[in-house]
Amino acid sequence: MAPPTPRGPPRRACLPTRLAGALLFASWAALRLGSIHLAAASFYPNPNTLELADGVGMCYLDADHGRVKCWGEFAPSEFHCLTGIQRAAGATNGTMGAALPYVDLGTDALAVTLVQGGAHTCAVLSDGRVKCWGLNDAGQLFLGDVAYRGCSASDMGDALPAADFGSNTSVVSVALGDRHTCAILADTVTGGVGLKCAGYNPDGRLGYRTVMVRSPAGDALPYVDLGTGQQPLAVAAGALHTCVVLASGIKCFGAPSSLERGRAQ
Repeated sequence: MAPPTPRGPPRRACLPTRLAGALLFASWAALRLGSIHLAAASFYPNPNTLELADGVGMCYLDADHGRVKCWGEFAPSEFHCLTGIQRAAGATNGTMGAALPYVDLGTDALAVTLVQGGAHTCAVLSDGRVKCWGLNDAGQLFLGDVAYRGCSASDMGDALPAADFGSNTSVVSVALGDRHTCAILADTVTGGVGLKCAGYNPDGRLGYRTVMVRSPAGDALPYVDLGTGQQPLAVAAGALHTCVVLASGIKCFGAPSSLERGRAQ
């Protein structure tokens, strides 16, 4: 199913995740990961460029330079590869600051947005591509397979393929849940805007009216049916559910718990 054709230009929605100030950042990070040894002033060039993403580990984007650093636990398993740096960092001396490497996203790759799920991470690059790494047991990296990425240096850099959302698509925004990923996509030919979701799906969180895992990517993955003429304006993914903002309101799907979905349907 193709995305609906818009009556006007696509609208974009952004949810800011920036925290300004090194002291606030250091205090919040210490609460998240325990005893962290870092020199806040030397951790990133400009604290005002900080953008945080929080999952099993934690990542930040230096928006001024388009570079990403991640830290947290590491083990050669799917659940501990979302940092993409192949080692643990943040709990002992000598692992932060200048000793913490940048995540290798490939030659001349500059990140402009950073999003993190329960155990996977995605970076939207300046050229419009999206690169994701970490847990991929249900195809949530949009690579058309279930092989995890980031546990080995050979997975990263130029060897890390961009997410495949299909032909003639431009990424508007990406949202990551616990084990699923959703992307709002604009059709570069028709101008339509639609939603695709991939990953773990025991409760319908992907919106495809089925509980099948969706690991295909690209053109093999259909758009979510949001209703006749409905175009997504923004998307947010929780651990077990997804919510989409439409011109007519908000639609949510996934775990039936009223604590997660509330009354926004």
